[in-house]
Amino acid sequence: MKKKILLAIILIISGAAGAQTIHLSEDFESGIPGSWTQTTLATDGGWIAGTTGILSSQFWPLNPSNTSNFVATNDDDCNCDKSMDRLITPAMDFTGQSNVFLVFDLVFDLSSYGGATETATIEYSIDGGTSWNVIHTISDLDPATQFTWVNESVDISAVAGMSNVLIAFHFNDDGGWLYGFALDNMQIYSPLDWDGGIASITTPTIATAGSTIDISGEILNQGANTITSIDLTYNAGAGDVTENISVNILPFGTESFTHTTPLNLPTVQTYTITVSVTNPNGNVDGNTANNSQTFDVAALTIVPTKMVFGEVACGTWNQFNPRGADFMDYMDVTYGTDSWAGVSVHNGDPMTNTIYDAQMAGTIAGYPSGHVDRMAQPGIDPSNFEAAYNVQITEIPPADIDVDASYNAGTGVLDITITATFAYAVSSDLRLNAIITEDHVTGTGTGWDQVNFYSGQVDPLPGFGLDWDVLPNPVPAADLEYNHVAREITGGFYGVIGSVPGSVIAGQVVTYSTSYIVPSDQNLDNIEVIGLLHDATSSRVLNAGKSNEFFVGVETVEAAFGVEVFPNPSSDFVNVRVELPEAGNLSIEVLNVLGQPVSFESFGTTSGSQYVVLDLTNYKPGVYHAVVVVDGFRVVKSFNVIK
Repeated sequence: MKKKILLAIILIISGAAGAQTIHLSEDFESGIPGSWTQTTLATDGGWIAGTTGILSSQFWPLNPSNTSNFVATNDDDCNCDKSMDRLITPAMDFTGQSNVFLVFDLVFDLSSYGGATETATIEYSIDGGTSWNVIHTISDLDPATQFTWVNESVDISAVAGMSNVLIAFHFNDDGGWLYGFALDNMQIYSPLDWDGGIASITTPTIATAGSTIDISGEILNQGANTITSIDLTYNAGAGDVTENISVNILPFGTESFTHTTPLNLPTVQTYTITVSVTNPNGNVDGNTANNSQTFDVAALTIVPTKMVFGEVACGTWNQFNPRGADFMDYMDVTYGTDSWAGVSVHNGDPMTNTIYDAQMAGTIAGYPSGHVDRMAQPGIDPSNFEAAYNVQITEIPPADIDVDASYNAGTGVLDITITATFAYAVSSDLRLNAIITEDHVTGTGTGWDQVNFYSGQVDPLPGFGLDWDVLPNPVPAADLEYNHVAREITGGFYGVIGSVPGSVIAGQVVTYSTSYIVPSDQNLDNIEVIGLLHDATSSRVLNAGKSNEFFVGVETVEAAFGVEVFPNPSSDFVNVRVELPEAGNLSIEVLNVLGQPVSFESFGTTSGSQYVVLDLTNYKPGVYHAVVVVDGFRVVKSFNVIK
């Protein structure tokens, strides 16, 4: 079940097994083979076989997309001498070979806390391991792929023609207490002279009917020679569309392509498309098994927009929480405009929503950690949010999610409607719900102080929130604002049962309505509503939508008295005339357009015609609401202030 980044490449190699020479292939499903050896000074045994749950640790939280066995040496977990951790293959004979390649999956990250000293190298020995020669040094991975499995391919043709060759994967922590090196899906082989293939397809699988799409992807060179030209063809059922393209693909390299002739999608239907490459540099391709890929594109009336949903479990008591806050702010600044919706779920501090906190706690292994679209449980480290986002943003959701809300300033109620517009038919246990968050949250008291592990460290975090390294430990509440704070979750962690029918058709619109009473200590200007579409069967979030722009109005209750406001508009004063047929307790409150109080006056029990003059000297231009209440009955009149 080796399923990771190397999947397509392994299939390509395996398809040509009769034509290529595969010297060694190992996926470690049965542990480290007895024919392999290792050297180590570590007290934990050095390289160990196992799964993500066994081999990762708090500060080296490997992405659990690899669910099978692999091997790793974990310096974070051991904090021991790992300077000599070599995992060594059995001896191999490369005589008669002119090219040798090594391909494998790995995780290797230099420390994000500064002062990194560890190295990872590929080495070879021809004297039984007495001496070693470095053939390749693994560079630090892109921060976006931190703790995530990636693929590495290495030209080790320096050992071609040699016999009794040992290959070693060497991790050296150089005396530091750092991360580690994980390895899987290793293969050493000698390629054909000419072998071009389709490595991947990047053409979208859903598009709008009546549009055109580009046929695009990546070409892989599995051969020993550089490919500079190749024939590129696609067929969508109406015949081959072929062109010869110029490329520069080194052995085992890839290059992106886009066919110059777009594909027209005139009607609503599913189009089956085959893309292939042939004739590298005008030569016969020695391996035809990898030359083509077939995929479907669904032409629909609408194409949903994907928004990725992220949650981080946090608490002011947790010394590592600044990492969660910083990476959540980074995601919001980088992607939050239209493709990211984030929530900070607090635990054990004054911002805790007990229901949400209890539900979240059962899905994570520690604090701070969280989810991206609820893909991985027991959660991932916040530093890995962007890598997970980059995967999830390519998903095509079944429905668009829109969020509409209106705030009633008279009652303090925020009425929320989540609308799912489905692009294609679905039969599953789908559910909707809403989450309310607040930014710029402040408070007083020790429970609001943030414990800060990163105080005094050198560049420990990206710095999209605060510069935690220059702040004290703890950080006083007076110096902090908390963002994305979860205030309420409606309908439960996995959505409201029955909020979406068991079967929906293309174009169907489904709505879910709920409400939230905004407490007086929360600022409507900082409130955001996130709508979610859940797949309850897989516990995944399929899509999200959000809004922080609400219609603001005031409830009017029919009453047996009349109210006039004049002149309207006005710049200096407004008269409020109230006609009371019977005696009653009168009060007049003025609210701004956001429903916030501007003035209030109580007149006690009165009757007849009452005139109240509102002085507009200190009023800013805009719309205001005069809320007249008599014995609990309310009449609202709006007026406009101009300057």
